[in-house]
Formats: sequence, structure tokens, C-alpha cells
Amino acid sequence: MKEVSLGVRNFLKSQPRMVLRPSKSSALTLEGLYEFAAVDEHGNETFGSYNLRIEIPENFPREMPTVFEVGQKIPRKPENHVNLDGSLCLGSPLRLKLLTDSDKTLLGFASNCIFPFLYAHSLGRFLFGELSHGLAGLIEDYKDMLDVQTERQVVQFFTLASLRRRIANKRKCPCGCDRRLGVCEFRHKINSFRSIAPRSWFATHKAYIERQI
Repeated sequence: MKEVSLGVRNFLKSQPRMVLRPSKSSALTLEGLYEFAAVDEHGNETFGSYNLRIEIPENFPREMPTVFEVGQKIPRKPENHVNLDGSLCLGSPLRLKLLTDSDKTLLGFASNCIFPFLYAHSLGRFLFGELSHGLAGLIEDYKDMLDVQTERQVVQFFTLASLRRRIANKRKCPCGCDRRLGVCEFRHKINSFRSIAPRSWFATHKAYIERQI
């Protein structure tokens, strides 16, 4: 929690209009006005400000923060990528892991996950607007990330990523080649994702997906 607290302090220095709020859980809660400025490739400037509540879990960065837009600027509708509980759908858990792999601080999460979402909303075009919502969108995102075709292949990927390599390499590869993972090029893809999260995380997320199917 010490590292999380340090990350919060650094984040608050960059966003002085956000403050710590009391929380009934072990999560740290920040609330206030999140502001940004961006310039596109044509030199056009975009300035944005959104009232946010950010709930940071005690085990961050193993688990990602949950972000709510509390100023009613983003209508709570699925087409705006707002979840049923009102939180912003910033991306699938694995994609968020990938986006924050190079900077696992709260500032890194804000820069790589919160800012792109709010910037896209300000421009009126979501970065992943073509995806479905809920579980269907989650599976679609994983199919795209893994370059596979079926829900079953996605589950197989999480199964193998949750196993020790020597065990996983003896299992059938999820790419559909009918060979062992250990002799298929797909193993390199699985290994690249293994570097961003522990095996236990993949096991937990696999169980979540299977409960939703």
C-alpha cells in the first residue's frame, strides 16, 4: 500500500483539482476534476475536463482502478462504454495490463487508460466503438489481441497462461494447429503475455470468463 500511496501523491501533483476522499473499503478513493490538453497530428488542440471518481484497489497494479464519471458529462449508456455499475469501460482487463506494463504507476494508468478514453469521448469517436458490450465485447477484444477466432480458444489461452510453461507446452495449442503448444509459434504470443501478469491472475480471470459464459 506504501507504493500505491506514493503513486497517488504523484498523481495528485499532476491533477491538483482532484483530492482524496474517505472510503468505506480498503481502496483509496480520489475524486475531483481531471483535466487534460492534447494536440493531434494536424496541430488541433483539445482541452477536456471531467469530474471523476477513481477507486484504487489495495493490490494495484495487480488489479486496475475503477473509474466513474460523476459529472453526468458522459451519459450512462452502453454505446458510451459505461458499465452497468456506472464505471467507465476503459478496456478489457488484459488490455489494461498490456497498456500499463511499461509504467505500473497511477500516473501510467491515467496516461495510458483514462486519458485516451476521455480524449476519444471529447472528439466524439471511441477508440473501440466497434466492439459489442459486456462479455461479448470482452471476448471480441481478446480474439483481436490473440488473433484467434472462437470463445473456446480465448478460454484455452487463459488456461495455458495460468499453467507452468513445462506443463502448458505439453497441452494442445489453442491456435487450431492440432500440435502441442511447445512446438507451435503461438507459444511466443502466450509467453509475451505471461510477462505482464502472474499465472494466478490468468487463472482468476479465466474463472471469471467461464462464470459469465
